[in-house]
Amino acid sequence: FEHIIDDLYDDFDKIKSPSVYGVNKESTMQKFELYNDIFGYILPVRLISDGLYSPPTQHVVHMMGMENMLYSMYDYPDEFKEMMDRIADDDILKDIFLTHEDSKIQKYAISKIKSKAILLELLEESDYPLNSLIIENMENMECLISIALNGKYPSDQKMAIDRIDDTEVLVEIALNDEYERIRCKAISKLPQDHEVLYGIALNDPFNMARIMAVKKLSNQETLSHIALNDDDAEVRKEAISRVHDNDVLMEFVHREPFEDVRENAIMNLTDEEFLKEIVLHY
Repeated sequence: FEHIIDDLYDDFDKIKSPSVYGVNKESTMQKFELYNDIFGYILPVRLISDGLYSPPTQHVVHMMGMENMLYSMYDYPDEFKEMMDRIADDDILKDIFLTHEDSKIQKYAISKIKSKAILLELLEESDYPLNSLIIENMENMECLISIALNGKYPSDQKMAIDRIDDTEVLVEIALNDEYERIRCKAISKLPQDHEVLYGIALNDPFNMARIMAVKKLSNQETLSHIALNDDDAEVRKEAISRVHDNDVLMEFVHREPFEDVRENAIMNLTDEEFLKEIVLHY
């Protein structure tokens, strides 16, 4: 191993909390494909983990070497104890989560784990409903953002999006996620009248995304344009329900072919002359 710690006292700031260590998935997949090309036709290549394996001192040996670790116990006892506490606490909490039958204890254990690597490992190896339990009780925001962007299951992504308020991340998901329902979830979390919403409401190819964006808009000119011009009746219906201009509402009533959609415009009308006209002609 290439040790990252030469002197525990001088390099103590390298021991970050929460941990930033994890799996290099790109490198792993490159090796997987290489080995599969070489002998996959004889022996199938599989991706596996080492299972439940939590020797805290081995983490330390990997970071600083055996000799350095043993000297540090004597030279820097306080720093060594704090380092071991950080490593051991997360490993113990991980084992509690995996082995305890009481869901309340499991929730508490997850909420106290600081290591991003351990949280993502648990999520990768678990299935619903454990995934739900992990995400709902996770306090590591960096980890939640990672799940929201790249979760293994759309259900994991939706739960993670519920827990985050980072507008930049929400915009990234709203514009680029491959699943429409995940994009809609992110759109619903964006601030009212965020600039990205206008582009989605006017131009997105998926009607549910447009509807969700329209729900977050208040600009009357934009809402009027969508109500009068969108190809989808449900999008028009949502837009016109938010329009207050009587002239636009009446124009919509004249142009809209679907009665149930027209009703949303009529409900917003306040001009008595227009209302009389509707009573006489519709």
